[in-house]
Amino acid sequence: MWGRVLNGQLVEIINAPKAMMINDVQHPKTIFTKAWTDEERKAVGILPYVYSGSSKENEFYTSSFSDSVGDDAITRTFTSSAVSDLSGLKERKITDAKKYTNLMLSDTDWYIIRNAETSTAIPSEITAYRSAMRSNYAALKTAITNAADVAAVAALYSKTNSANSSGLITINGTSSDVVSTSANSITSNGHDFVVGEVLTYSNGGGADIGGLVDGTQYYVFSKTTNTFKLSHSHSNFGDAAAISLTGVASSGTSHTFTSNGIPGAGNTWPNPDASIYTV
Repeated sequence: MWGRVLNGQLVEIINAPKAMMINDVQHPKTIFTKAWTDEERKAVGILPYVYSGSSKENEFYTSSFSDSVGDDAITRTFTSSAVSDLSGLKERKITDAKKYTNLMLSDTDWYIIRNAETSTAIPSEITAYRSAMRSNYAALKTAITNAADVAAVAALYSKTNSANSSGLITINGTSSDVVSTSANSITSNGHDFVVGEVLTYSNGGGADIGGLVDGTQYYVFSKTTNTFKLSHSHSNFGDAAAISLTGVASSGTSHTFTSNGIPGAGNTWPNPDASIYTV
């Protein structure tokens, strides 16, 4: 993007190359290509745009900008500000969460109807899933309601990067010093993972650690500085429990746990395809 400047004032914003009449001279649109240098364009009063800050335009923030003419460029500076109607934002997000919960529950409503009409038992996995959806909705609604400002609401829908600088750890899955079946924990000194963080497990081409499945995502259920336990579900779901590690891997000394970040409450929902919810 360029701007046409006359006597130090911006008189025209040029969003795309075009033919122009400047100082009674007709110029083709190629003046905006490599056929002309920045200095040649500057000589006829055309300067490029440079940008400061970033445009943050979404349901949480609005953006404005100002243009400042310099010697060699026009600087567009973006400024973002939070939306003013916090109570309205909260109401919309709670309504969205309720609609999503009802939508996700609708896929399993037929189990409830069948039970009411024929007394056919509802599978425990389905009951667990529906309960987890409701628990998560309740937790999210509380978090939205208690948010002090727009930034706090927005944070519920963001993802925080792992404190682990590399984003992953590599362990010897065959070692009982690393894989504890009595404590159901993994040992990795200074792993930096936190409760609620999402990790993807890989057996590194070896065999799976007992209780885990290669390529599956798990939540950090609890942790110490040097150990952590895993769960199939987030604590918001109301059914989180440490996965039972049933044995070390029979092969593979380069098993990895890769962080997918720490999701905010608004991005954390039960996965109906997770093994604990699948009939």
